[in-house]
Parts: sequence; structure tokens; C-alpha cells
Amino acid sequence: MHVQSDSIPCPFSLKACHPYSTPLQLDYINVSLRDVGLNFRSDILFSRRTICSLLNINHFLLTTSNGTAWFHLAAPNSSQYEDGSRPNGRQKLKYPDGRNPPPSKMHWLEERTPDLRYWSGSFQEGAHPDFLRPDAEVFILVYDAGRAVYRQPINDPMYSAHNRLRDQGRDYWPDYEYTAMACAEQYRLCLRDGACTDYTSMRKLSENCYKIDYAGRWRWEKPSYPFWSTVVVNLLISQQDPVGMGTNWQGNETFR
Repeated sequence: MHVQSDSIPCPFSLKACHPYSTPLQLDYINVSLRDVGLNFRSDILFSRRTICSLLNINHFLLTTSNGTAWFHLAAPNSSQYEDGSRPNGRQKLKYPDGRNPPPSKMHWLEERTPDLRYWSGSFQEGAHPDFLRPDAEVFILVYDAGRAVYRQPINDPMYSAHNRLRDQGRDYWPDYEYTAMACAEQYRLCLRDGACTDYTSMRKLSENCYKIDYAGRWRWEKPSYPFWSTVVVNLLISQQDPVGMGTNWQGNETFR
């Protein structure tokens, strides 16, 4: 695995990415079937690139007509937020701007648990426009600060904590109710002689037939699948993502 953090651009819109955090790129390069434990010889190698960035939470806050504040990852249609309690990719916030006020030492007894009726790990919903990447699979990690407390200030944007407890000055409380990190994941196929496809989404790799043209480059088309090429591609993808955790959320597709 290769990790890179220098000069990595935001994989989404600039407004979506945290202004004081640097995106991180992780690469698994030229993985073979035998590298993942399958005794199957193939000249096809599989690469996986993931670029992740912390999100600018302020960009994803919305207040509805009744004054309720929401942290939303779906399309920002305020009328849908007020539609009962169906899972819809949004989380109701306790405070209007999503920032935690300094709590008292009684917080752990008095604080209500998060209202999770609206949140779901699987739902059919249009993505927020800033996450639309037809050439990549998008997944999002959401951190609920809950009742965490720290013995010193935390400057890391994901776990940011600078609020001192009113009754216990040595402890610090998280700044936000929720923080999040979004990632765009792409895949590539190569032959051992060096000819490669472009980095693209898993869907294109698994749904399209690739072959080498006369210039020694990969290109894809939509004829019937050559059986063994399909087996190799699907085996590589399934071994890289054995339980289907490669979340995709594109347009109106399912967010898993």
C-alpha cells in the first residue's frame, strides 16, 4: 500500500472539503489473484485508489421552517426533511449550528441519546450534488462525538475539542455533534506488460468488457463477456471487497 498526502486535490467540490485539512490518497497497486490468496494464474492486475477528505460540516447544515437543524448528506431538499421519520440520509441536531455548547459535569446523566430515526446505513436517496462522481464509488464515514471527553485540547478536525467543561476546567468537550470524512474510490486494470485502463468506478470495471487495441491500450465496449476475463475481474473485485462494503452513492443509487 502506498500513502500520499502531498498536493492531493479535494476529490469533491472545494466547498465540501474541510479548509484546514489535507486529503489523503491510499493506493493498492497491481494486485494479482495470487496476492489475495487465490491459486489462479492471470495476466490481469488490479489497482485500487482511495482519496479521502474531511468534510466542511458548515456546508452540510440546514435549518427547516420549524427551526430544526439538520446535518445532511443527501440532496438538500428541506421539504423532505419534514416528512416524518423515514430514513433519508440526514441527522437531526440538538443545536442550530451543530456546535456543542460547554456542558456541565451532569451532562452524562442529563444528555439525551442521539435521535437516530432519520439515519440509516442503507437507503434509496439522491446524493448531495457535491458527492456526484460518476467515475468513482463514494462512501462517507460519520463520527458521532456523543459523550466523549478529553484531558487536553484536540486540534484534529475530525475529533476537534476545545470546549472546557464549566464545572471541571481540566476536561475538554468536542466542538461538534458530528464530523465526517468522505472518500472517492477508483479502480484500474493492467496487464503485466504495462497496458492499463483509466482509473474509474467499480461499476464500469465489472459491467464492461475490456480488450487491448492495436496501440497496446485498454478500451472497453459492450459485447458479450469473454468468460474467463469476466471471472478474473469479478474475482479480483470480490477479494478486494469481500463483504460488499465498497459503498456506492451516485445519483439516485443505493447508499450502502
